[in-house]
Amino acid sequence: WETDPNVIVTRGSLETPEQYTPGVPLGGVWEGNLTMGTSWHYKPTNESYKSGTELINTLIQTRAKGGNLLLNIGPKPDGEIPIEQEALMRELGLWNFVNEESIIGVRPWTVTNEENIWFTKKRNEDTVYAFITGEPLSYGKRATFSIKSVRASEKTTVEVLGQSGKILEYSPDVLPESSWTQDANGLHITA
Repeated sequence: WETDPNVIVTRGSLETPEQYTPGVPLGGVWEGNLTMGTSWHYKPTNESYKSGTELINTLIQTRAKGGNLLLNIGPKPDGEIPIEQEALMRELGLWNFVNEESIIGVRPWTVTNEENIWFTKKRNEDTVYAFITGEPLSYGKRATFSIKSVRASEKTTVEVLGQSGKILEYSPDVLPESSWTQDANGLHITA
């Protein structure tokens, strides 16, 4: 800190849970530390890697709880990144390319989640992001889900990140536009 006061020093300065995401938000700033496989270093044989979906869900839960995620890379002895780790980083990168605004510059919402729906809120804005985790949704078919902690107004808009809502390339007869209704039981979204 004497050399550069803007550098991040974590040991002893903030909570850094390793290999798990806390069940509730931690007080203050925190950073979760996670490996892609089972060890911090390169493991040439018998390595079992997490799936891209597992890593994305961990990122979503970490951000919904106000944390930062540090994802470890264990390079080979010659410095090369193992192909499995590179593939996982590409998968995370592609997901983040579409969903970046919901992960970067956000804060926790009033509640972290409602079952398998996780939330973040855009800093200094009224934008709330909802992530549906668990079983994948079917492509080209409408899905409806309800959120109790978000209240809509007549000015509310609902969008699916990465989707224009104008045309579904592989099924042009389906109108992919999102819609919503609000009642006493919550906000009901169809996308």
